[in-house]
Amino acid sequence: ELLPEKFTLSQVQRVYEILLDTQLDKRNFRKKLSRADYLIPLDEYQQNVAHKPAQLYTFNREVYDNSTKGQFDFTV
Repeated sequence: ELLPEKFTLSQVQRVYEILLDTQLDKRNFRKKLSRADYLIPLDEYQQNVAHKPAQLYTFNREVYDNSTKGQFDFTV
């Protein structure tokens, strides 16, 4: 609920960094997120950016609820 409906992995990482008040290693963070079944990669990319457009993702609440039983793991 802290991100838009479609978001990038960089945006997810930034939210984690703000909430945890720490900087996270980009490669390890993305590796861990790639195992999360509730983050669904879309066939869409950022638009109107000055750099290489990042792939967009969406969050599937139903998969999250079923896979985590409502417990969130903040370890990254």
